[in-house]
Amino acid sequence: MKTTVDDFYPVPFRDFILSIINRNYPNAHWEPFFSLCSPCQVKYDFIAHTDTLAEDLRLFFHKIGVEGKDGILPRQHPTRARTGFGNTFRQVPTEDIRHIGEIYKPDFEMFGYSFEEDLAIIEREKRDALKQDISVQ
Repeated sequence: MKTTVDDFYPVPFRDFILSIINRNYPNAHWEPFFSLCSPCQVKYDFIAHTDTLAEDLRLFFHKIGVEGKDGILPRQHPTRARTGFGNTFRQVPTEDIRHIGEIYKPDFEMFGYSFEEDLAIIEREKRDALKQDISVQ
């Protein structure tokens, strides 16, 4: 009998986080990126981030001498990826979030992100959500 998506049940986010911390279900999808490739062995000339892709491509075109192509790039829209952290991580204790940060620390550093900034956003949004819950009651 073939297994389908319907055969699985939803996993609470906190349980998912704990499975990564405890390495209960080793899976390449959840491995730190640095452990799957050798980015330091390649001398990259340019690295673009998906959350700033339009801006990064403009810079790339400028660096290689391509002009007049700004019209082909999408307009930059502010990312929403960093909003809602507090809601997503609401049931995850800060200690577990910090543990995840340690696991992925080389990835954060390699790609120019700050775990501490993200943690501050998570903690602020968790506090705001808690205040909102208290005021509703």
